[in-house]
Amino acid sequence: MKAKLRGTTGAYFDVEEVNAILVKDSIPFVRYYADDEGTIYDEQQLEFETYSPKEITIEGWVLRDDNNKIGIYCDKPTCDEDGYWDLTGESYELFPDITPETEPKRYKITITPIEE
Repeated sequence: MKAKLRGTTGAYFDVEEVNAILVKDSIPFVRYYADDEGTIYDEQQLEFETYSPKEITIEGWVLRDDNNKIGIYCDKPTCDEDGYWDLTGESYELFPDITPETEPKRYKITITPIEE
């Protein structure tokens, strides 16, 4: 992640969280970060760069279950010995062309935030 020293106009630099046990005279419940040169900072010394992506892409398997609910799944669902899909995850009414008899179809979905 990127951070800069709080209250400065300096450039952001890479930091990585380090275990507080490794920090001499660490304070309980405070997070510590190190830069590439090994300099340790506590979280109060740093201002972290915020990142807001313009779009998010998710990939998954889409199918309609026996209860007529549509679902998007990270892993390809499997069919049990009785012919029922082994399903987990959220369901959405997005794909009316997919029926309980349809094999899972792979989709890529891009989500773009709406500016208000």
